[in-house]
Amino acid sequence: MSVEAPPEGASCAAHPEAAASWVCLRCGTFICPTCERRVRPEARPMCPTCWDLRSRVVPGQEGTSKSTVITGFVLGVLSVLPFCFILQAGAVIMNLVMMSRVEKTPELARLRWMPIAGLACSGLGFAITLLVWLLGGDLRD
Repeated sequence: MSVEAPPEGASCAAHPEAAASWVCLRCGTFICPTCERRVRPEARPMCPTCWDLRSRVVPGQEGTSKSTVITGFVLGVLSVLPFCFILQAGAVIMNLVMMSRVEKTPELARLRWMPIAGLACSGLGFAITLLVWLLGGDLRD
């Protein structure tokens, strides 16, 4: 229930030399653009203190583990089988998500090739399915 803009001439609580551009959504602290933290670009900002509190209470998506990355890779490899549309689609989605998360998780950076290989295998599976489907009509005649 805070106002979006601080009063004219207000300064940031953490950076007194910087003009405040927002009021924290949770506690009402004046914050500058450097301090603001947002859940989404269009969301109202929070101050760093409230953001840290939120991150301790609300689990983030940073919980990507080695086993999750390996699972995406295995799904990608299995999706080479023709006519496994659900498996292929699931592998594509999982490996795309894993690509973005592996980039943000330093301890998983060495596994970066797995989601890429999983996506390549899924693409190969789609291509094989299409090829079998297209040639299947000619083979039955």
